[in-house]
Amino acid sequence: MQSGPFNRFQQTLQLADANNPRTASRALLFALVSWLPLVALASAQGFAINEDPRQSLLMDFTVYARFLVAVPLFIIGESVASGRYSMIVDYLVRSGIVAGSERQDYDGLLSDIRRFQDSRMAELLLGVLAYAGAAFSVFRHAMFEQSAWLTPSAVGASPLSWAGAWYAAVSMPLFLFLFFRSVWSWFIWLLFLWRLSRLKLRLTPTHPDLAGGLNILSDSPYAIGVFVFAIGSVLSSVLTKRVVFDGASVVSFNTVFIAYLLLAVLISVGPLLVFAGKLNRLRLQGLRDYGALASQHAQLFDDKWIKKVGAIEGIEETPLGSPDMSSLADLNTNYETVKKIKLFPFGVRAIGVLAASALIPMAPLILMEFPLKEILKAIAGAVI
Repeated sequence: MQSGPFNRFQQTLQLADANNPRTASRALLFALVSWLPLVALASAQGFAINEDPRQSLLMDFTVYARFLVAVPLFIIGESVASGRYSMIVDYLVRSGIVAGSERQDYDGLLSDIRRFQDSRMAELLLGVLAYAGAAFSVFRHAMFEQSAWLTPSAVGASPLSWAGAWYAAVSMPLFLFLFFRSVWSWFIWLLFLWRLSRLKLRLTPTHPDLAGGLNILSDSPYAIGVFVFAIGSVLSSVLTKRVVFDGASVVSFNTVFIAYLLLAVLISVGPLLVFAGKLNRLRLQGLRDYGALASQHAQLFDDKWIKKVGAIEGIEETPLGSPDMSSLADLNTNYETVKKIKLFPFGVRAIGVLAASALIPMAPLILMEFPLKEILKAIAGAVI
């Protein structure tokens, strides 16, 4: 994810290099480029603070969420995802899960993934979509929302303000481009997982991660969690604007909260479901193989120590310290491990992180309807 035309463009401008991505600096720079000129230009025309809060740029919550929260988080999230995905790709080879003849197919898969990531045509298309989305956003504001800082005069009758021009030409296209890049990277990750699931992987039923060695894939939702938080912040700002300026009730957005949470979980852990069939077959095969081995071992153990089959008369062998006891316990442990193999290479912890990433941005909105003081009083009343 550190490749591609956009990243090479940043390296040309010396904003980053191959050995030092300068993630924090780039995140701050993009945030300032998209937000600070808006404030300066709006102030120059008197649209930063207005008598009507609806028409004041500094009272537009969506501006803060998009350009001071989401834009830098997209840059940070790309770096986080790159580190996680690189670790997973390397682990699959070092662990021996991809080995033998499958290694060539795996190398071919990685080559295809790099080609998609480096596609100039794809990023050109994303840029076109970003400007088209920005134009639609401006049109919607001009026709329906009467945003004075964006379009100063009557609905649909006047050109953009200076801040509106920067919004349409730079700020909104940058936000949408980074958003579409994140979506494109997600599609590439989805393709990687699907093709990986088609390979003949060397999975071990007794692996302690209870997923045959694939539980490393449960790290991928953590990378996606940054993007979930970013988009959740924008969604929260839009709903907050409706509550403050239109008098909408927070409770009326319950369906939106639930839908966004479910969508966040689906796009994060949903791609991992492609391994369900492979892990189910691994579990069934493991139960058959280790069950048969456990049965044979138990029969031999029973013959030797319980029924005394083959014992020499007059010689009493003590089980204390016998390796037979240890091997029986080890085999039982292995069989229990096989029984607990998961159908999906992720756990409750990943779901919890995603839920937090989706819902934490909604906290300010919820506190508008249920003040923190009232919540703490209710908790104290229930406890004391």
